[in-house]
Amino acid sequence: MTRSVRCSGQELVFDVRRSRRRRTVALRVEPTGALTVYAPYFIWGPSLDRFVSRHSVWILNKQAYFQKHPELAAPQLKIPSSLKNWYRQRTLQLLTEPLRRYARLLGVEPRSVKIADAKSRWGSCSARGDLRFCWRLAALPVAVFEYIVLHELAHIQAHNHSKTFWGIVERFCPDYRIHRRWLRQNSRQISWS
Repeated sequence: MTRSVRCSGQELVFDVRRSRRRRTVALRVEPTGALTVYAPYFIWGPSLDRFVSRHSVWILNKQAYFQKHPELAAPQLKIPSSLKNWYRQRTLQLLTEPLRRYARLLGVEPRSVKIADAKSRWGSCSARGDLRFCWRLAALPVAVFEYIVLHELAHIQAHNHSKTFWGIVERFCPDYRIHRRWLRQNSRQISWS
């Protein structure tokens, strides 16, 4: 479904993607400038319009940034399914040791661990402790890879990005900010599908 709302003298057109599992509203501005709002089924159009209006300054700034940097909208490299399968297996192999080590240090046990085909996340942790990791992880430097593993395991103890959560991460990875910065600067180069 496509909707539009007028903000700051401009019309913002956005696609709405709904999910039964989603509980909150989120938005994403693509490098092409396209705007997508992710919403649960129980939130209706007018509420989504107000959500977009409240975030209009951020959206317009993000779109302006991408307009100044058209190279960020370059098409993604398609890789053969055989190579993708190899990365899936390699990521799963590489996960074993750091998952075991950090789970022991944190005193947590993930309910399940899966390799996913996520487009915008390196990993995720459900409220029940189910971990999902992107198959592209095997392409990352080891220290960054391990930071992502720790990050998701820490969510089993703290299901948000509060000071408590970052304190847990910092206790076991004092230089986590370096890894976060590396991901921000280099994720586009590893976004092939």
